[in-house]
Amino acid sequence: MDFNLYLDKYLQDKNESDNLYLIMGCMQQYLAAEDEEKKQKFFLYLKHLTEGSKITARNLFVLNDAAEDESYRGRIEDGMAAIRQHPKNAEGIFCDAAGEPARGEFLYEAYPFYMEYETRFHNKADYAAIVHAMGKLEAKFQDVFGWEDALFLMTLVDALDGMSKEIFEHYKSLEEIFKRSIKKCISRIKKEKPDLKAGLAMGYVIAKACSIKVLNSEKYIKYGLDVIAGEKEIMEAGDADITGLYMMADSMRYQFTDYK
Repeated sequence: MDFNLYLDKYLQDKNESDNLYLIMGCMQQYLAAEDEEKKQKFFLYLKHLTEGSKITARNLFVLNDAAEDESYRGRIEDGMAAIRQHPKNAEGIFCDAAGEPARGEFLYEAYPFYMEYETRFHNKADYAAIVHAMGKLEAKFQDVFGWEDALFLMTLVDALDGMSKEIFEHYKSLEEIFKRSIKKCISRIKKEKPDLKAGLAMGYVIAKACSIKVLNSEKYIKYGLDVIAGEKEIMEAGDADITGLYMMADSMRYQFTDYK
């Protein structure tokens, strides 16, 4: 799929660019790119999408590292201040006004960002609180694998990616939560193929976990590659969420195939 063509058209047609998955897709493509021209293209897409967005996710850290622009650090601090003020329920999970756990997309945006901030700027002081919240969310898994479960798995694997292994006890605890959760989901997708969005997310999660050595690639990567949809299906969907998730999965899978 020609991501450049899609992104050029998206930016031309849209008055806003608040799509979490397109932003994360550009970020993952940028981080994975080995060709300098491709890397720079996705950096510019990421920068453009972020500038027109209120999304506060790991993209801000990537841009803060790469761009000579102090405004990203300011946005990171503003984002962290908002997270600290966000309500939590009695279980320590981010929640809505009624005390119900926040929906998966908010969790996916917030918790990996929170973990990255703790690792870089807060001496890892809130690791225990984050791991505790993930443990409580694990208990809320659905009986049938679906989109909310996929978002939880993405939250876990991206939080692990931003976490320091030096804090071994907390890292190991989060890793175990992830492994228990992913094994349950793999057993489900063996029986029934997930829908398009959940399948792309699952493909990203498994390939990302193999890439950061949380899962054994020889044992698990096949499951991840098998649920990533083909380009024709993505193009027919014509959806920004789907395309962004495909970009995320694509950025991971070519490390394990002849996709390059």
